[in-house]
Amino acid sequence: MKKIKGNALVTVIIILALVALIALAVLYFFRKGGLGFGIGSGDGIGKENAEIALETTVSSETGVTAETITKKELKYIDVTVHENSYIYNSNSYEFDEIDELINEICKTDSSFEVHLHDDNASYKAYTELEKALHEKNINCTDKLKIPSPRS
Repeated sequence: MKKIKGNALVTVIIILALVALIALAVLYFFRKGGLGFGIGSGDGIGKENAEIALETTVSSETGVTAETITKKELKYIDVTVHENSYIYNSNSYEFDEIDELINEICKTDSSFEVHLHDDNASYKAYTELEKALHEKNINCTDKLKIPSPRS
């Protein structure tokens, strides 16, 4: 029997090269964000916020009802709670100026949502702002939820 050492070595080299190529391809796709087809980065924050609305119109001449689906763009406002103060539009509002901040936010004409950001916020300042926004029927979302104080 004749042993063929050269063919076994070539086979091992080919297998190692294929494994290396597969590893490089996997690394490439993970660095580029995977094989997804979406435009987001996977952090839950999209590039645009939209709300689908159904509009119904009735023609007075024919009496025909037409329904159209439109896409309304929702705007959002960022408010940062820093310790006992609030930062909105590069302006700082103290804890006792919360009504002034809410009035400034309410000047916006269109539909909007407030994104609250926690920057070492005090629990009282954060929850008072949430409460004031809910009283004015303004939607708000927490971008980073602060823990409740210990009992």
